[in-house]
Amino acid sequence: MADKVSIFASNRGGIDKGHFTDHVKEFKFSRMHWLKPGHKLSDGLLLLTNDASCQLMATHMANGGTADIYVEDAVQVPELQSRKEKNKDWRSFMQFYRSPSKVPQASCVIEEGGNADEESSGHFGSADGGPMGMITVSMKRTMWVLTVMTPLYQPLEDDSSAEDEESQQLKKFAKEIKIDIKAKKLGVHGSQLGQIGLEDVVREVPNLEDPGSPCYDSSDAYSYEEDSDGDTRRWKSLENRYESKAPIPIFSLGMAFRSSRQFKKAVVKYGVKNHKHILFVKDEKNRVRATCSWKGCKWMIYGSLTTRSDWFKVVTFVDEHTCPPRRDNKLITSNLIAKHYFNEIKDNPTWKVGLIKKVVLKDMLADASIAKCKRAKSLVLKAALDSMKGEYTRVYDYQAELLRSNPGSTVVVCLDPEIEDRQVFERFYVCFDALKRGFIAGCRRVVGLDGCWFKGANNGQLLCAIGKDANNQMYPIAWAAVPNETYDTWYWFIGLLQKDLNISNGVQDWVFISDQQKGLLKAVGELVPNAEHRMCARHIYANWRKKHTDKELQKKWWACAKSPNRSLFNYNRARLAQETPEEAQDMMKTSPEHWSRAYFRLGSNCDSVDNNLCESFNNCIMDARFFPVISMSEAIKNKLMVRIQENRARAQNWAGTICPNIFKKLKVNIIRSRNCDVLWNGVDGFEVQEKETHRFIVNLNERTCTCRYWQLLGLPCYHAISCIYKALKVLDEFIAPCFIVSCYNNIYAHALQPVEGPTNWPSVDMPRPEPLGFVKMPGRPKTERRREPGEAPKGTKLSRVGTRMSCRLCGKSDHNARRCPRNLEAGKKKMHTSKGMQRKIRKLSSLQHQELGNLKLGAGRGNTLMNLLLLQHQLELLLQFKFILQLKLLLALQVQLLLKHFMFKSDSGLQLLSLLLHPLDSIA
Repeated sequence: MADKVSIFASNRGGIDKGHFTDHVKEFKFSRMHWLKPGHKLSDGLLLLTNDASCQLMATHMANGGTADIYVEDAVQVPELQSRKEKNKDWRSFMQFYRSPSKVPQASCVIEEGGNADEESSGHFGSADGGPMGMITVSMKRTMWVLTVMTPLYQPLEDDSSAEDEESQQLKKFAKEIKIDIKAKKLGVHGSQLGQIGLEDVVREVPNLEDPGSPCYDSSDAYSYEEDSDGDTRRWKSLENRYESKAPIPIFSLGMAFRSSRQFKKAVVKYGVKNHKHILFVKDEKNRVRATCSWKGCKWMIYGSLTTRSDWFKVVTFVDEHTCPPRRDNKLITSNLIAKHYFNEIKDNPTWKVGLIKKVVLKDMLADASIAKCKRAKSLVLKAALDSMKGEYTRVYDYQAELLRSNPGSTVVVCLDPEIEDRQVFERFYVCFDALKRGFIAGCRRVVGLDGCWFKGANNGQLLCAIGKDANNQMYPIAWAAVPNETYDTWYWFIGLLQKDLNISNGVQDWVFISDQQKGLLKAVGELVPNAEHRMCARHIYANWRKKHTDKELQKKWWACAKSPNRSLFNYNRARLAQETPEEAQDMMKTSPEHWSRAYFRLGSNCDSVDNNLCESFNNCIMDARFFPVISMSEAIKNKLMVRIQENRARAQNWAGTICPNIFKKLKVNIIRSRNCDVLWNGVDGFEVQEKETHRFIVNLNERTCTCRYWQLLGLPCYHAISCIYKALKVLDEFIAPCFIVSCYNNIYAHALQPVEGPTNWPSVDMPRPEPLGFVKMPGRPKTERRREPGEAPKGTKLSRVGTRMSCRLCGKSDHNARRCPRNLEAGKKKMHTSKGMQRKIRKLSSLQHQELGNLKLGAGRGNTLMNLLLLQHQLELLLQFKFILQLKLLLALQVQLLLKHFMFKSDSGLQLLSLLLHPLDSIA
């Protein structure tokens, strides 16, 4: 009876004579055969008789790593046993072997020369005198694994349990895994190994003394094995291997790395952690040498591939630093900063570059430049944005999730109708139901409209509609992502907003505040023609200030804009006209109905002359504007969810019935009321004298004042406050209901509902649109606000925009010195010599003076014939001296300069030059 034996050795270069007889206990086998690779049993079996036959077998094992050994023992198989019974016996044996719990355990005797520290065990059984089991023998110098399997016929019970079947399936799965592992080690596919038994796969034990033995990291698939209990355990490494997860690398001689790249990364990590500037003197695939750049420092490390193994090892290491910590560490690159602070920059795209520089200095003790920090930030943002562009394909899924989680909301997705062959995203509108209900519950009918650019690599603009809450704070209502700010996009946006807020076309008590964008003005005029449309006074003032830069005149302009009634408006305008009538006339180019309080309609309880609410919102979502449409909408939604919760919780601690910001305004009016003299008729009429020039009439029952401020804002002016105190009445009774705390609570009583993550979004049967095409225009999109003329510049240096350059020769501004008529060399082509060529000339000149004394270069500008004569003279001198390498280089340089600058392009010129160089032929 014969079966297979697998022998593995880590050192296959040769086998000591008498190896088997010295270290393996004899069990009195009859014969041992080994199968020659590539042959069949009929013609490839060779007998193992002596050391020579074992060495021959080891030679054939060098490439494949395995050899099939067949053992004949003394057990005789009856001749009358049929083939069917033999097969049955074999199957029964295999079933028995796959149940290790049924095999008795025994210890293996370690012969002389073995290592007592190494554990060796085996499985043994006996049947009619024949040994059966696995023998593992471990030696100190060269470790072998010898597995001898002799089958024993012990049939299993027919009624095996379900647990045994499950165990068989698990073992079969383990067998397939081990076959794949073995195939990887042999460099072949698992199917090429054929159907082999578990006994055929034996783990190779590395040599204890050979430093080239392979060691497997925890990330390798074959670095784990299964013990007798079925648990996985990691093989013990015999190499001094680099641990990539160590916070600070600690090098040593013989330390093994996977490749030169891992070695270089470890050296860079060492330099960064220890604040040392490491210089890579040699950086190749097979060898890397690094030294400390500090002059006189002896630290050095050299790693290379060794012939004893496939590992990249430290061959030379001098661990002695004599340098101080370096703040000019060149290892701190933009890529390293981007990798180290990737999550921080990604989560906070508005992180200032100056702050990044400070953090790098604090964490890495490195003075990184502003440009380097900018590049690092741009790398992170580009990587983050590139990974997010694919989210446009799920915009319809996101729409379905918003409508599911926040029922009653309005979410609209539009594709570009002009592109027919592809589905391209164009617009996205969001108005949550909680925001609609909150606005209707307590906000005034005032809506600010504005648009802002995206900050990242995504093309488009964000349109927003912002209201005012009871505390004079912004209250976002809706927003939309559109390609650009045009009449069409504004008409679409305001039309959707009109439906969400139930704004009819004929209403007059609504107020819209915006800038002077032409498409927006036209859209508002068509959709809500009767509503009041205010324009941001700051933008109008910026246009007016371009011509009139006097600060005193600017104060008078703002006095006109904030005048509460027309008499005061005319008074302030007359004061401005006294200074300059032209400026007072230019102020009226835009109708004061859009920017002056004197012409605003009453009843809105809002006196705003600017659109700062929208500006505040745009600044609040600055970081969200770096992201694509879904991430941006999610970031805005998250901010609003937190804001609603915080505002609701903050209101619980307010004392009194008036909101804090409103009470601040009242305090200012209360203080100003001390300058008012009040005359009361005893009923409801009050006459208020302010200073000596202004007199106003107040009626507390009608809640009016001729200054018009009380009717416009809904808060008592300082004239009315003096009358209220005169009549001994309570101030809170004369404040509009839209400013009390209960109204504020009604606004923020409606909360946004949480939204599921992308993995749980419903999948809808809609197109998967592509993102908007991006064409980067010069200077677009801007990441900072465009400063108005006359506004204080940012930074410490004055901009050079508008500076007029002049000629340094004549002083005129229509040309420079190169084209000046006074320049005698104007229009002539100058000879330009590269910096490298200039360095060679200087170096060779010094060598020339040392070797040839008065010999000079003939490369200056001048007559071509004179240079040729000088070259001929130098050639004659060269023939008298030893023709050393420096003189060869000098001559070659001179000829090159002559060919380049004096252009021997004609046939006669080339012939002349060849005649001059003819004496050198004999020397060559």
